[in-house]
Amino acid sequence: MKLKVRIPKISIIIYIIILLFPLVNIFGWILFVHTFPLWLLMMVALLLENRIRLLSKHTSCLVLLLIIDIIFTYFLLDRFDNSLKLMFYHLFQLIVFIFLINSRFKFHEIKLLLKSYQISAIIIVIKQLIQHTSYMTHGVSVGRYTIYNFGHPVDLNFLGACLVAPAVISFYNCMFKGFSQKNSLYFFFPTIGIILTGSRGALLGIVIACLYLCLSNDFFSFRNIVMGIVSSFVVLFLAFFLPTSLTHRLTMQGLNDSSNEFRIRIWQAAYRVYESSPIYGRGIGSIFSLGPLYGGAPRMSQHNFLLEIMTDYGTIGLLLFISITIVAFIESVQARDNLMIAILFSTLIVAFMIPGFTSAFLWINLSLVFIHSRMYKNYRGELYDFNNHEYI
Repeated sequence: MKLKVRIPKISIIIYIIILLFPLVNIFGWILFVHTFPLWLLMMVALLLENRIRLLSKHTSCLVLLLIIDIIFTYFLLDRFDNSLKLMFYHLFQLIVFIFLINSRFKFHEIKLLLKSYQISAIIIVIKQLIQHTSYMTHGVSVGRYTIYNFGHPVDLNFLGACLVAPAVISFYNCMFKGFSQKNSLYFFFPTIGIILTGSRGALLGIVIACLYLCLSNDFFSFRNIVMGIVSSFVVLFLAFFLPTSLTHRLTMQGLNDSSNEFRIRIWQAAYRVYESSPIYGRGIGSIFSLGPLYGGAPRMSQHNFLLEIMTDYGTIGLLLFISITIVAFIESVQARDNLMIAILFSTLIVAFMIPGFTSAFLWINLSLVFIHSRMYKNYRGELYDFNNHEYI
């Protein structure tokens, strides 16, 4: 019997390389634009492979309106030192997003992308454990662990954000395929990695996502309850070996630390900037120049993706982005794709705690929600070609 080996298309190979990018990222934050050359190659590959179809008309229209709003904001509102750079970041990620959500992918290709996402998380955490290096701020260790690429540390919260979707995917597999040794390792690796980063937003994201999956999939059978309890004890046991600085962050008392106090301060400043021009916003990158005037810190971002949109593009931009996420949610619900609903929830929760509008994980996860939900809907019998494993 001959084994049929599928060689991935160029676009899929490029996508997998992009998912592995955090392992070589030297920029600190993991932004979507950091893989600019790879995304360009991916768009060319999608065109050459004849994958592009107008599959998400409503979402594409909303994204185009947001693109117009960004251009309008740049040319007609106040401009600041980094306005041109940020405009390019925002336009580029939206253009790529349109390409991704309107591309046809085969069933096994989507499965390969999800598996690659899980493997990238495992490699990241293995590197995190091997290096065992605490993140340094102003020469002082913060007791939280990241990875160093060529001597450059990756931001803790962005690293935690990269591990959220793989953890949710792995938990979903545990639910439906059982808590085997392999499936459990796929789940525990990114979960432990998130705990090591000390990212409370990422941990909250996977907790909410996993709870949703439990409630939506009749998970509470006797067997699964027992396995869930055992898994919880394993996580608690491993927590005993963590530094006090990490375990303290995950307690109620730890919520009152200086990190959250500072975050609330810059949120308040960002909201005041938004209030000064709520309809159109104050302009791209306005927070870096205007934030200190409203009680924020110099050269400090909003640390909240909604406030990023609100200060830069006002209520108009905010409503357009929210509409995109609502369409993603509706498509997932219509497809009864609980995995992608969980990933959407967790992604938005994490992005709420960091400057996520330009992040890689936000747009990668959001595009996967559209791509996977469409496939999942077709797999359930609508427009699905079982011979070619391709949906239209």
